[in-house]
Amino acid sequence: SGERATPTFVSYAQGADEPSLGSVPKSRRFAHPADTVFNWQALAETPSSQEPGKTPFAYESGDDGELELALSAGRVPVREVYSFVFSEAALYTGQKGIEAGWPDGDHQVVLSVPSGLAPGRRQALISLARSAGLNVVHTVDELKAQFLATAIANASIGTSGAPIGLVDVGGWTTQACVLDPMAWNQGLDAMEYGALSRRDGVGSEFLHHTLVDHLSLNFALRHGVDLRNDHLALERLFSAAEEAAVQLSTSSAAKIHLPFITGDHTGPKHLETTLRQAEYASVVESVTDEIAAVAADTISDASLTAQDLAAVVLVGGGSKSPAIRDAIQNKLGVRVFIPER
Repeated sequence: SGERATPTFVSYAQGADEPSLGSVPKSRRFAHPADTVFNWQALAETPSSQEPGKTPFAYESGDDGELELALSAGRVPVREVYSFVFSEAALYTGQKGIEAGWPDGDHQVVLSVPSGLAPGRRQALISLARSAGLNVVHTVDELKAQFLATAIANASIGTSGAPIGLVDVGGWTTQACVLDPMAWNQGLDAMEYGALSRRDGVGSEFLHHTLVDHLSLNFALRHGVDLRNDHLALERLFSAAEEAAVQLSTSSAAKIHLPFITGDHTGPKHLETTLRQAEYASVVESVTDEIAAVAADTISDASLTAQDLAAVVLVGGGSKSPAIRDAIQNKLGVRVFIPER
C-alpha cells in the first residue's frame, strides 16, 4: 500500500466479493461501524478479561464454541479474519521475494504471536498461516521479539545481568513483562518471564478517543452541536486527533484546524484551536494512568521495584507519546528507555 505499516482494519462490507484490509476499512469505521473489524488480534485468546464497552466490536460464541464476530454482513469466525490477513501477508511477502530475487517457495516467516499464548492457540495460528501460504518456520512471543529488536539495536541493554522491564503500548492493547536478559544468547525460547501481563482495551488509541471527546464537548458548549453524532465530522476529528498526537511527539504545541466541520441555519462552523503539551497531558491523564498501572502492576507481580531493574524499556506505537512516557516515569520513579528506531 506504500505505507510503512498496514492498518489492521478489516471490512466485511455487505455485497462485497471479499473483505478488504488497510486504510480503506479504517476510513469506513465511523460510517460503517457494523462491518469494520479492528483489534481482532486480541481475540487470539477468548477475551474474557476485556472490560465491557472497550471491545471495538461485538463477539459471540458459535454453536461449536468457536468465537465469532457479529457484523452487519453476518457472523464471521475469528479464524476467517486471521486467514484473510495471513493471505494478504503471503501475497505481500511473495511480491517482496520476487523483487529480492528469492527462489519461489523460499519465503520463510517467523510469526509473532501474543505473549503467553496457550500452546493450542499458538499451533492454531501456525496452521492458519501455513494454510494461507506463509512458510512459518518459527514463532516468537511479541514481547520477546520486541526485546530482541531492542537488544540488537542497543548493545548496552541487558549487559548488567539485572532483569529488564518491557512495556509495549499498542493501539488497543498494553503488554508488559519482566525478562531475564542473561538467557537471551541461548535463544528467545530460553528466556523466562518473571512476570507477564496483557490488558486489552488500554492503549494509545484511547488517547485519540479522549481528545475527540474533549474537542467535541468544547465545540458543543460553544455552538450547541455534538460533532460525534455526524460520522463525517467524527472521521475528521479522529484524523485531527491522530495528527495532533504526532505533532506533540516532537513539538510543544499542535494546531487543530477543521474548517466547515458542520453548519446550521446561521452558517458554517469551524473548529480551530491550539493544543499545548500540558493541556493534552491533562486531557488524556485517565488513559495514561491506566497504561502506567499495567507497567507498575507487572513489576510488582515479579516481586521487584523499578529500581531493581536494569532498565524499563518502552516500545510500541505509544512509545512516541511524551504523555505516555511521562506517566510511566512518574508512576515508576525511574527514567524509561525508548529504543532508537
